[in-house]
Amino acid sequence: MPFTHKYTLICDEVRQENNGKLIIIGLYTDEMAVPEIPFQLPALSFLYTFDADRPGGFQFRAKLEHLETGNGLAQAMGVIQVVRPGRAVSVLGFRNINLERIGTYTMSLHIDGENELITTNIEVILQRQEPPHRA
Repeated sequence: MPFTHKYTLICDEVRQENNGKLIIIGLYTDEMAVPEIPFQLPALSFLYTFDADRPGGFQFRAKLEHLETGNGLAQAMGVIQVVRPGRAVSVLGFRNINLERIGTYTMSLHIDGENELITTNIEVILQRQEPPHRA
């Protein structure tokens, strides 16, 4: 098995500095609070970390969907490049994601040749409104 999934971070964006370090912008935990529904996210990124047992290019397919309805929001295909065995990082980013409902959204990643389907969930909730301050 070439890949062992370690963890996935969900954030707005991932950028890479000239020295190779990653900058993670807008990290989400298990919930994403939005001000209203429907809501358009300008950017949404998934940073996958694996242990890889060999170098190579590994094809993948990914799909982001609302768990309850199965409505697909985004999908992607591509290649994860592994330079050398050990820790491998892959970032999958989407633009202009339209959230039509609150609830659980699931990102599914399938790497060709792997039996494990990697799924990551995030709960979309409405942002709590602060009560007005009284003088």
